[in-house]
Amino acid sequence: MTGWVTLGNGQQRALAGFDRRLGARIIDWILIGIATYLLWLAFSSRISGWFAVLFFLALFCLILGIAYEVVLTALFGRTLGKLAVGAKVVRVDDGRAPGWGRSLGRYLTLNLANLIPVLGNAVTLFVYLSPVFSELLQGLHDKAAATVVINVRHKQDAPAEYDGGDEGRPSTAGTHPVAAAGKVVLSNGDEHKLAGFGRRLSARILDFIILMIAAVLLLILWFTRSVDLIQQVIQDALQQLTSSLESTVGSLGDIDLTGGADSIWDTLRSLWDSVQQLWQLFVQAVNDVVSAFVSAMRRLFTTLIGIVIGAVLYEIVLIALLGRTLGKMIVRAKVVRADDGRVPGWVNSIIRYLTLRVPLLSTLIKLSPAFYDSRRGWHDRAASTVVIRPR
Repeated sequence: MTGWVTLGNGQQRALAGFDRRLGARIIDWILIGIATYLLWLAFSSRISGWFAVLFFLALFCLILGIAYEVVLTALFGRTLGKLAVGAKVVRVDDGRAPGWGRSLGRYLTLNLANLIPVLGNAVTLFVYLSPVFSELLQGLHDKAAATVVINVRHKQDAPAEYDGGDEGRPSTAGTHPVAAAGKVVLSNGDEHKLAGFGRRLSARILDFIILMIAAVLLLILWFTRSVDLIQQVIQDALQQLTSSLESTVGSLGDIDLTGGADSIWDTLRSLWDSVQQLWQLFVQAVNDVVSAFVSAMRRLFTTLIGIVIGAVLYEIVLIALLGRTLGKMIVRAKVVRADDGRVPGWVNSIIRYLTLRVPLLSTLIKLSPAFYDSRRGWHDRAASTVVIRPR
């Protein structure tokens, strides 16, 4: 029996069954595998070593997967596999093709779980199977992108029964309307638009880029100062060694073999003292260079600690005081308390941050907003917050 969905614009469409979607996925995997193999043949002569082989194969699959699935889904709502089986990905609000943001969010939700150590493959498999647990056959990736997969080959009308009224309006028995998505009503009655998965992902990427730029600038500053210091130490050491060596060589020319044994002995003793002094200067130069290098490594460690602390404070402080990081400011998203819409404050901001960084589960927690219509991930639920689009 075919399932049906009522889209946000009132249009009723037949859902693509799990068997149809699985067939489309298998076809897409085969096509990407063939393309990866052909690309590998073009570069295989330049790649050696098992680690390099695995790395480049994974890289080729990632690039081809994004180019193939994201682009085709964004523009047409269907890959070649879905075209073959008559399935199409559409937006739940108006039935159009998903567009770039939703298509990328849908793809990343399917594949980012692979980054989770140990549990990555199991989580990815669960995401692929998640349509089975939804009446609308919406997987977690569909929920994240606010999309649904329909059967474009089903031409029958949706089941309808007249209610016997004068107007003879059909009911929608047997269909599943899409829940009103995209809005949230806070405990104080205020209604706000929710920040979608694509918007939140964009904010996260922008924050990462901002922090990376700051970290690179600090590391460049450390590198420049360290190189200057080490160069200065080496230059001073070489100058002292050169001066001492010139003095030693000069003393060789002062040896007078006609002055008697005592004169020769005194000259040789002076020469030996010069050689000892030269050796001491050499040892001191090596110690100075090693000390400068150790000092540079200590400053590097301090710089790295500062970068980590700065990254932690960046999100906690800005979310606590403003409800938004720079990335969220750019994409117009804001974290607020679910009860009264105010900024989260220190306690909620710290709870939210620490929940996001739970070992082994961090990536899954970042994907958790896709599990709920309210788009509140586990970190938002733990901190009693919600991410909205401010007016």
